[in-house]
Amino acid sequence: MRRLVALGVAIALVVLAIVIRNGIDHGGGSSAKPRLVCAPELGPVCDELGAQVAVTVEEPGVTADRLEQAAAADIDGWLTPGPWPQIVEAARHPNGLPPLFKVGPPLGRSRIALAVWPDRLAALNRACPGVAWRCIGDVATKGAWTASGGDPTWGLVKLGLPDASRTATGLAALGAGTVGYFLPAAVNLDDDGFRTWLRGVANASRGVTSSLEPVLAAGPALADMVTVFEATADPVLRGSARAAKPTLIYPAPVAIVDVVLGTADTDRGRRLASLITPKLLRDGGWQAPAVPAAGLPAAPPDVLDALRSAWKDAAG
Repeated sequence: MRRLVALGVAIALVVLAIVIRNGIDHGGGSSAKPRLVCAPELGPVCDELGAQVAVTVEEPGVTADRLEQAAAADIDGWLTPGPWPQIVEAARHPNGLPPLFKVGPPLGRSRIALAVWPDRLAALNRACPGVAWRCIGDVATKGAWTASGGDPTWGLVKLGLPDASRTATGLAALGAGTVGYFLPAAVNLDDDGFRTWLRGVANASRGVTSSLEPVLAAGPALADMVTVFEATADPVLRGSARAAKPTLIYPAPVAIVDVVLGTADTDRGRRLASLITPKLLRDGGWQAPAVPAAGLPAAPPDVLDALRSAWKDAAG
């Protein structure tokens, strides 16, 4: 009898182990909270998911650097503006590492904009008729505003461009600028002229505040212009009681960035895919994914990853 009892206990333990392992293999089971990493620009959207999702807000460059060589994903989903999950997969593939995410269709979109103080915009319009991304970079690389017809009291051109190696806004804006630099030719990141231009842009953004809220509060002393997503900047500007405020412009080529969700092939990943919908993005101020994306490099995601590296070199 004792042997039968012991055998029954052993069988029960084996069955329990199998059940636990099955739960792990399927993403912790349906009762476990999905783990979502959210780009800061989408923080308010992710907050709407409430307690049903464990949300970590993290710059996508940090997430990408962690996952490009990881044996497995430590998250169930990744929501970000721009093709960051695809960048990671493109970096993993040559090293024989398995894919981490399934990426669904775009959930939302936003134009990439520049928030410019009105007097600086007047000078930009004179120096850059039509205001193109490349010309904005040209103005920045000249250093002083006086070189582009600006007021001597403005000093050096201060471009609020977030770190393109880490941030969704920075990489999207730099991607648009890179396309604008080379049009109508194909992007060539090894071009000497482009490398010089990129160093000038990096110099103009070094130490400059790249967040719209403090620039709006303090004025152009912090930054003459700031690269932004329309979806995040428009409510900030509309909500400000300040009489004089930056103007949103959309330099040529007008660029649109997609919001994408990469999910693990697990129960928790599939649960995230069902929770994060285009409506959630629309309610958060992002455009519906109805207009084809444009303006970013027409090249595989590894080109954008290479642009991250080029930015690191230029920024020193």
